[in-house]
Amino acid sequence: MPWISSGPGTGRYIIRSTDASQLAQLIDSIQSNPRMALLEAIGPHGQPHTLVVMMAHEMAAMLEQRFRESNHITIEPDRPLSLFGDA
Repeated sequence: MPWISSGPGTGRYIIRSTDASQLAQLIDSIQSNPRMALLEAIGPHGQPHTLVVMMAHEMAAMLEQRFRESNHITIEPDRPLSLFGDA
């Protein structure tokens, strides 16, 4: 994994897409950016639909703004799942 760690100012984000070509372009840009780390691609081999990416919060905000009007790509923080909530 690149030098990026989950510290202040960085976090894990989920990126989902219904447009395979747009997601492929985004994967290329993530892999060429040393400030972002593609942690996981989820979906069929060669056709992922969901990415887990470590990046600065500011970078995530810029991507969210860029794709805000898109019906094909959504970006949100990766949050831990809980079976029964905070009991």
